[in-house]
Amino acid sequence: PFGKLLLPKADASSFFEAWAVPATVAYTGIWGTAATIWIEATVLKRLPIVDASVILSTEPLWATGLAALMLGEVIGVNDVIGGAFIIIALLVNEGLLHLPGQGEEERASSS
Repeated sequence: PFGKLLLPKADASSFFEAWAVPATVAYTGIWGTAATIWIEATVLKRLPIVDASVILSTEPLWATGLAALMLGEVIGVNDVIGGAFIIIALLVNEGLLHLPGQGEEERASSS
């Protein structure tokens, strides 16, 4: 069923109409996927691991925010809760937020 998507349209009235779908698939595969992953890997290997983890962890937040701004996507309650969990996890990981009971093991072992 997908073979027809990758072949040019036989009954197309112009060259551009005939190759519209195959060109779009190729563009998405090459530039939209392969090139962006290569660029991301190249940049992230030069960053400290903490910065890289923050960037990768906040990617869903940026995607949601840009979708809301650029495409008018509606952000629901589940999106807000999920985003809050990501932010809380980052804050705990960076040591900026301490959860209840966190660090009790350290105090108990030092006494």
